[in-house]
Amino acid sequence: MNTRGLILSVILIFAFFTMKAQRVDGDVGLGFQFGQPSGVTLHFYNADGASLDLLAAWDLDDFYFLNAHAIWETHLGNSDVVHLYYGPGAFIGIRENSVSDGLFDNDNNDVELGLSGRLGLNFIIDKFELFGHITPRIALSNSSDVDFGGGVGGRFYF
Repeated sequence: MNTRGLILSVILIFAFFTMKAQRVDGDVGLGFQFGQPSGVTLHFYNADGASLDLLAAWDLDDFYFLNAHAIWETHLGNSDVVHLYYGPGAFIGIRENSVSDGLFDNDNNDVELGLSGRLGLNFIIDKFELFGHITPRIALSNSSDVDFGGGVGGRFYF
C-alpha cells in the first residue's frame, strides 16, 4: 500500500469510529437489499412517528415486486446506533408466465396483492444504515399463500 492509501485508510478508520447517529427528521435513505427478494430500497425517515419504507425488487427470471411498510423504530438499550424496527405493510407483485416459445405473454401475467409485516434490526452510523429483517407476507389475490421473505442491506441518508 502506498503512503496516500495508508493515510486515507487511517482517516476512514478514524472517521468510522468517531461517527454518531446523525439521521434527522425528513432524511431520505437510498440503498440496496439482498435476500428474498433483492432490490432497491427507499426510506423516508420520520423521527416522531412512522417512517415510510419502500422496496422495489425483482427476481431475475420472472417476478417484479413493490413492498411498502410503515416503520416504527425503538432504541435498543442506551444505544443511539442500534434499533429494533417493525411495522405493517402491503405488496404488489407481477409474475410473468412464459409461453411455450420462451417469450413472455403479457396477457398471461399473474398479479399478486397482499399484506406484509416487517421486523428487523438496524445500525446507524452517521448517514449510513446497515439493516437486516424478516418479512412475513400473506397473498390476498388468487390464493391465500403465506410465505416469508427478508434480507440484509444498506442505505445512505441524504
